[in-house]
Amino acid sequence: MKITLRLLSSSTLALMVLLAGFSGCGKKTSSGPVLNPASAKTFDAVETHLDSGGDFYLYLRTEQVLAEVPAAMDEWKAALVESAGKDLPLPPEQIDAYYAVARKAFLDLGLTQLRAFGMSGIELEPGLSRMRAIAYSGDEASRGLLWRLGGVDAPHPFDALDFLPATTAYAGFADFDPAVLWAFIQQIVATIPDPKVQAQAKGLPAMAEGLLGMPLADLFASLDKEWGFVIVADEKETMTVPLGKGAATTMPRAAAALLIRVNDDKLYNLLATKVEGTIGAMMPVKKAEANGVRSVTVQLPDSGLPLAPTIARFGKFVAIATNGDIVQQLARTGATPPALMKDTPAFQRFAKLEKMEGNSFAYLSERGADILRTFQLQSFQTEPMPPALKAQVEKLYGEFSQKFVFSIGRLEKDGYATTSYSANGSKQLVAAAAIVPAAIIAAIAVPAVFEAKAKAAEAQAAAKARSEAAAAAKAALDASAADSTPPATDSTAPAGN
Repeated sequence: MKITLRLLSSSTLALMVLLAGFSGCGKKTSSGPVLNPASAKTFDAVETHLDSGGDFYLYLRTEQVLAEVPAAMDEWKAALVESAGKDLPLPPEQIDAYYAVARKAFLDLGLTQLRAFGMSGIELEPGLSRMRAIAYSGDEASRGLLWRLGGVDAPHPFDALDFLPATTAYAGFADFDPAVLWAFIQQIVATIPDPKVQAQAKGLPAMAEGLLGMPLADLFASLDKEWGFVIVADEKETMTVPLGKGAATTMPRAAAALLIRVNDDKLYNLLATKVEGTIGAMMPVKKAEANGVRSVTVQLPDSGLPLAPTIARFGKFVAIATNGDIVQQLARTGATPPALMKDTPAFQRFAKLEKMEGNSFAYLSERGADILRTFQLQSFQTEPMPPALKAQVEKLYGEFSQKFVFSIGRLEKDGYATTSYSANGSKQLVAAAAIVPAAIIAAIAVPAVFEAKAKAAEAQAAAKARSEAAAAAKAALDASAADSTPPATDSTAPAGN
């Protein structure tokens, strides 16, 4: 009883203190907690890049966490060195020197300059949603490699929209400056505390010049810092694509091209010369020049697929393509140039909502999404799958896969922003978070279950065979023993005379 009273008294006292605390809080004039001014400023800056009033909103302040990464790296390095004891692969001073190089390389990437991340989603109309995202760095005077790899140019018009055909199934273009990446690599290698490595690094430019026939600086200067690719699908013709295990699928005739924007002919001349001199010694190579298009095509044996690797130069771009047909479409040669992707009703549906300027864009057409979805589903059919699971997989790809996507990326003064238009919008994220992991687990588990069941069936059959063989052997032994036993005599019969 005394213990109970003491507990009651302690509980009563704690409750009184708690109520007093709430009463004190109620007397404050502030309507809520006072936010960190720096945090509030970051939130407001991120909010300007997002849509409000939608069905999805995410804000994550990262600068405090990422600011602690260097110290955490130092602690882990010290712990690992201490744990290794005398088993260190290098002397401690060399480990410190190599760690300093790795640490500087990580910091120079600029990942720790990511101060916050935000994302929003809103349905504009039935079947059309918009997602906005921002990787916020603030007004950094000097940004790391990840922020500069795409160049430092302001958003610009997408010239590719002036030649991508209406048959485009998938396309993507982005600013990319290889000179920035090369300079970063050289800077890091120069700090490696190994004379042999530094000597090899210093010899790389001369080695590259020997292979290219020109200094790397000249090659970089000839590139205009924009790279892209395109896949077209012609509905008028089809091709058969093998899926493995003897299975195949029929799909619209497709072709692809890698596109590099250039300032002059250096890159094309380099690639064309290499193709003619190296591949041309083994198989036929065809050169052509007409309607402002120069090309070199490798004539492969007929494989049933539209493959004839081509290097081409047209307009402001060099193309590395699967065949010459796609080059002619992109160059818009012929009496009747093909219709453009940007003029199709499907593209115009969201293009009218967005200024067609940025530093990158990606587009998956509705037909391209259908082809991809069909190809994936037929790939699943090459593996045995129960009907119920197969129906769920088809539902996953039918209901939750994207119908189309158009995304624009822009390098802003305070970060990198993206805007995407699609049919599913934020529903896609929720579906991916909830369903895709389950589908992946099923995809991993089902083959294992089938394999286990097959092995169990094999073991059962083998055991049954052994049992039947043992029974047959025993029966044979019993029969043999019966044949060798002399006939029994009747002891009650009278003895013969």
